[in-house]
Amino acid sequence: MNNKMMSKQRTLIAGIVLTMLYFISASALAIELQDVTFSMASGDRTDITLTFDEVPPEPTGYAIAEPARISLDLVGVSSGLASKYHALGAGNARNMTVLETQDRTRIIIALSELVGYSTQVRGRTLQVSVGRDLDATARTTSGAAAMPGNQPRSNVDDVDFKRGSEGEGRVIITLSEPNIAVDLDQVGGRIVLTMPDTTLTPSLEQQLDVTDFATPIDRIEVYQQGDQAVIEVVPNGEFDYLAYQSDQAFILEVKPVVKDVDTSSVPGEDFLYKGDKMSLNFQNIEIRAILQIVADFANLNLVASDTVSGAITLRLKEVPWDQALDIVLKTKGLDKRVQGNVLLVAPAAELADQERVQLENQQEIAELAPLRTELIKVKYANASDIVGLFSSQGSGSNGGNNGGNSGEGSAGIVSDRGSILVDDRTNAIIVTETPSRIAQLRTLLTQLDIPVRQVMIEARIVKASDSFKREAGIRWGTAGNISWGDSPNGIQYGGSMETLGGAPAENLIVDLGTGSGKTGGIAFGLMNNDLLLDLELQLFESEGMGETVSRPTIITSDKSPATVNSGSQIPYQSDTGGGATSTAFINATVGLTVTPQITADDRIILELDVTNNSRGDPTPGGPPAIDIESIQTKVIVSDGETVVLGGLYQTRTDLIQLKTPVLGNLPLVGRLFRNSARTKDKDELLIFITPKIIRESGDRVR
Repeated sequence: MNNKMMSKQRTLIAGIVLTMLYFISASALAIELQDVTFSMASGDRTDITLTFDEVPPEPTGYAIAEPARISLDLVGVSSGLASKYHALGAGNARNMTVLETQDRTRIIIALSELVGYSTQVRGRTLQVSVGRDLDATARTTSGAAAMPGNQPRSNVDDVDFKRGSEGEGRVIITLSEPNIAVDLDQVGGRIVLTMPDTTLTPSLEQQLDVTDFATPIDRIEVYQQGDQAVIEVVPNGEFDYLAYQSDQAFILEVKPVVKDVDTSSVPGEDFLYKGDKMSLNFQNIEIRAILQIVADFANLNLVASDTVSGAITLRLKEVPWDQALDIVLKTKGLDKRVQGNVLLVAPAAELADQERVQLENQQEIAELAPLRTELIKVKYANASDIVGLFSSQGSGSNGGNNGGNSGEGSAGIVSDRGSILVDDRTNAIIVTETPSRIAQLRTLLTQLDIPVRQVMIEARIVKASDSFKREAGIRWGTAGNISWGDSPNGIQYGGSMETLGGAPAENLIVDLGTGSGKTGGIAFGLMNNDLLLDLELQLFESEGMGETVSRPTIITSDKSPATVNSGSQIPYQSDTGGGATSTAFINATVGLTVTPQITADDRIILELDVTNNSRGDPTPGGPPAIDIESIQTKVIVSDGETVVLGGLYQTRTDLIQLKTPVLGNLPLVGRLFRNSARTKDKDELLIFITPKIIRESGDRVR
């Protein structure tokens, strides 16, 4: 019995609620559009007259350039017209479409090209004028508004300037009320903002010099001109500007235009918005309504959170729809997500919380996913090295599962539940993880397990020598005796003691012949019974040229060091102590040690150590001397390019004279008492390096 009574009560309440909703909706749409007429005026202007059964509300709307059309919304108005489509003649305004929704009627006027329009409420009629001589943004007036004496004067409360993060200049105008009309025009390179029937605060009439802010704006001129407030912005260079209004703040942004910027490689880098352009002009409109207008324009489905509320006053002219949407969202602390053709709008904090909860749920699902074991073979890299890249310190939960070769748990790749092992024999990785993490590991391994590029380095070590020697020497001597008549006494003379008495074998007084041999000479002598005089002039000259070319070539992998040597080991006896000796060896080799690194643009960085060692002069009782020539350097070279690392040029000139003291210094005669030798040696060492990247397996070393 009680259940039946409760059911009847619920039915009665539902009926009452439905009845109330019917009357509320009927009262909300109490105004009806009854008739539409149009007429052509001068200057290609079309006047459209809409007739209602009561005084209509002031329309709100926007204009778009492509396709050119004007859209007006009449809130609380229903359509009583028999047809939705109405032709408007052969002027710029081609046709008009009337669409009725739950709480409003939308009027869409199709244009041949975008021109200005204006609206005016006159009693029970609304006149819409479309023409070139009208302002491009919608302007709404009423019959009461035509009487300025009935309305208080509007004021400009403040004019401020700020520099944006991207170098743009922002002129911020604070209005006393949001519905003040602002006419924006560009005259003579200046941006002029005019506010009719608006008074400036006397302290604001000034000229602001903002050159030091490094923006496209040089100065701002604020002054009163009759009954209208005027603000002129004087820019410099090429610029672009954007004007919009948020409640009582009218903002003009002037941005610099950068010339000769190639944006083909990164499309959209300078300007992020690509939507079709639209114009919006609303006074104190609901946020949900403006979002619906933008969504309809962009052909998107709209989902707005319950917490999206509030009103906004804005005036945007010819801006991309996605930029207009961002301006509205940022003004009210909102954010958006686009999923396919659905636009989701909510407060930024609310969207962040939703995404955080979603990520936490995904993480919980991943932790409960079943594990699977797979064997992944590594082709080119070392499996232990690959696992070492994934390993992290301090993960104790995986320490018992990974084995001795895998190290600790892997950060980001292997979870606490999984494990990773290395089979060195087959160079494979054994992974126990969830399917998603295994797929992630395979993707990463595909990028890491690639063949290492190889480089062929060819070196040419050229050593050239040039020697010249010229020597002139002299040898002469005399022997004989001096006697006095028939006296048995006399004096015997010669070049040395051995020449006295008997037949002298050699009687040289000056022996300064050429020590390197002789390649030419002349000798003559004078003899009689008491005198022997002989003289020999010796000449020597030698000239030699030599060239030694060493060409070590080596192939190595990227970032791997390689060494090549060629030469001999010279043995020598070394003392080991206790009187014993042993044979030791010292290297006299030509060598090349190199570590190449291939850059992303196919250039090669080389760390080089080039040596050219050879046997030097012998040393008595010790190891032989080694002449060392080496270069250690680091260079960057293009593929196939030859670079000269450096050169060593040595010149040695010697002038040696052997002479008899005192006598060798005498002029002219001193030439008989000296030997002259001149030596000039030149040595030059050059090292050439040519690296080549081996791109195919068919490349050969030549």
